[in-house]
Amino acid sequence: LKEFVKEGKIGVCGGYANVRPNMVGEETFIRNLVIGRKYFKNLFPDVDLSVHADAVDVALGHPQMPQILRKAGYKYFRCWRPHEVITVKGIPNEFIWKGLDGSEILVSRGCYAGLGQKELAELDYKKDWEKTLSTLYELELEYILSTSKTKFLWVSHGMDDMLPLRTYPGRNEPPIDLIGIVEEWNRKEKAPMMFATPLDFYKALEDIKETLPLVEGTIDPCDVCYNAAWNGEKGLWALRYKGDCALVEAEKWNTISSMFTGESTTYQDLWEDLLTASSHATQWLFEEDFQEIYSLASRVISEGVSLRNKALRDMMFHIDIPENCSAVIFNSLSFKYDPLVKITLPVSKIDRVQLKDGNNNIIPFQVLKSYIWPEKVWEWDILIRIDLPPLGYNIIKIEESEESHRLERSPRLDIKLEAGRVVEIIDNKTKNTYKVSENTPWNHLRYYGVDIEGGVLHVGPITGCCDVQWYKYEVIEKGPLRWIYRLWGNIGVHNVVQDIILFDEEDRIEFLTEVDWKGGNGFLLAMIPLDIYGELLGDIPFGIERKPIESEPYGKLPGRGWDNIHRQREGMFFAKSFVIHKGKSYSTVFWSINGDRYFIYDKKSNTLGHILINSIVRPQGTWEKHVNSSIEGVGRHQFSYSIKVSRSEIEESETIKTSLKLRNNPVALDPQRGLDKTLPPYYGFLSLIPEDIVVSAIYREGEDIIIRLFEPVGKKREVRLHTYFNFKEVFSEDFIGNRLEKPFIRLKDKEISFEIKPYEIVTLRGRLR
Repeated sequence: LKEFVKEGKIGVCGGYANVRPNMVGEETFIRNLVIGRKYFKNLFPDVDLSVHADAVDVALGHPQMPQILRKAGYKYFRCWRPHEVITVKGIPNEFIWKGLDGSEILVSRGCYAGLGQKELAELDYKKDWEKTLSTLYELELEYILSTSKTKFLWVSHGMDDMLPLRTYPGRNEPPIDLIGIVEEWNRKEKAPMMFATPLDFYKALEDIKETLPLVEGTIDPCDVCYNAAWNGEKGLWALRYKGDCALVEAEKWNTISSMFTGESTTYQDLWEDLLTASSHATQWLFEEDFQEIYSLASRVISEGVSLRNKALRDMMFHIDIPENCSAVIFNSLSFKYDPLVKITLPVSKIDRVQLKDGNNNIIPFQVLKSYIWPEKVWEWDILIRIDLPPLGYNIIKIEESEESHRLERSPRLDIKLEAGRVVEIIDNKTKNTYKVSENTPWNHLRYYGVDIEGGVLHVGPITGCCDVQWYKYEVIEKGPLRWIYRLWGNIGVHNVVQDIILFDEEDRIEFLTEVDWKGGNGFLLAMIPLDIYGELLGDIPFGIERKPIESEPYGKLPGRGWDNIHRQREGMFFAKSFVIHKGKSYSTVFWSINGDRYFIYDKKSNTLGHILINSIVRPQGTWEKHVNSSIEGVGRHQFSYSIKVSRSEIEESETIKTSLKLRNNPVALDPQRGLDKTLPPYYGFLSLIPEDIVVSAIYREGEDIIIRLFEPVGKKREVRLHTYFNFKEVFSEDFIGNRLEKPFIRLKDKEISFEIKPYEIVTLRGRLR
């Protein structure tokens, strides 16, 4: 194999695993490229890794792909899905793709499978060349020619269930004398045909690169329709996101902790395990294989959390913690904010207690629960609102008081309920109200039944729908920081409990919806109404994009079968964590806190739906009877999401910051006291101006520190980054360690400054003194 690769007979053009660009964490996708390249370079030192052809059976991704691939060392990109959608948009097979930041990459698209039809095995090309020629043309060449504007045709041979030089689908199928057919072609035809690697193909395209069309920005805002929300909140997809978050947080805090302990942990094995669990199509694994992958992803999360907490505790020994400190709260985000945090307070009389933070500011709190045994109160669960510095911590001190410190506050928002339906939202600060029909209230849930045999990969026609029916509600929390209305209801056979959560200072409503899912062929939507004449936007990895869903092609499009399976569900699209709808009279934001990345825009009813869970009953008459049981989704699932409605303009940067807050909870730990009191009771290890620049990773690489950040909303800015690290040199580089001239990095004391372009991803390497 090494010899063939060295001779250029075999091309190497993948990542560590076949992951879906839109459906893993940002850092997961980058590590997939970086770790994969390192492995391939180690195995094949002379290999040319210019081609990335790892997205051939998944959606081609988002408009940051050109930048990501170029910064990972790739010049060429091979993709496929959604093939017919791209064809309908008038984009040929070969083009230049210009990403959001201006990066460009040479693209060719087309199916990775082909030349496996049984008709090819039946050909006698030596006796009847004309029939051979017409068969090749009808089976493969005509279709590829129809979508190509160049003289070069990429014709694939092979498939998932097919051996080389055999027909589909298995081991006992007749052989195809493809080598003989190619030789005969070259004897009889003017246009040469040859076996080639992907690199050979792109080198040929380089000669005509200037003639290829330039395609800018978003190509596919939707992804594919057949992978949505399998097994709900417990799905493998959810573990992938949690694993990414756990490892990114662990690396951040370990990097900071290493400044005190001198110890640094390596995370590559855990990243490799997460990547293994992130390969596409794993929802169809058989039971034992699936459980192995699921356990692998679960272990990544638990080990990541454990390593993060160890780093925090190691660092805590260097904080000046007073004796009356009951907890230390850590913020992993790169900006300051004041979240609600639940903690347990070890006191007996809560009415004679006041809480203060590391700056001696009084901390407001709300009592949730007391722990009594047998007649004595030992502890209290309380909710606090606490100021947290960027990538830093604050402490909680307990002090006795002669007077009660119970607060009297009202929620920022109020709601009006009719039969359990939220039909009106009232903003007590602005006095704006938002009334809607009870047919689609602000807290709506709807189940859709599906004919799973009527569509490819079980995305069949809708057979009917059923709306939630609420039969009971009560107020279970009454402030002063949080108010909760709890509703009980059902959607057909599925029992539902929904908490509607209001806050003292926040202009959003949060929903916690628990569903006892009985299984079945269908999916569940959380739905909200939209204003008329609006524009949809959604976040993507490393940015945000417009979602012109009304103009996107859906349904059965012209073209071949497997090229045309992506848009079977009308109005379905992806967003990483939120969707903004900018309407005529009001705008709306929907944040998914722990849900999958799939939404449905229904232009007839003017509603937005978020797919919470999707399931099928495993067909017993096919091989799918052996597929893992999680695809049926049976059991309790808890979904968390939030909405905001406003007559003012929705700020995209603030929406992104809110999403980060909702998906990255502060960490509360019991205090660990040490002799070294180097750090004050309140401290942030990093500050960033402007605050909406997102820090996506901080980690050690040898003796150096890597800091990765990006501009998410399309604005050119001057960035000032102040860190705890004492660097002697800082410069920018690509993902694989090549130094870049731009952006030019300035370092003064502990402040790093540079200019960042719209949507640019910047990787900084800092060398410590």
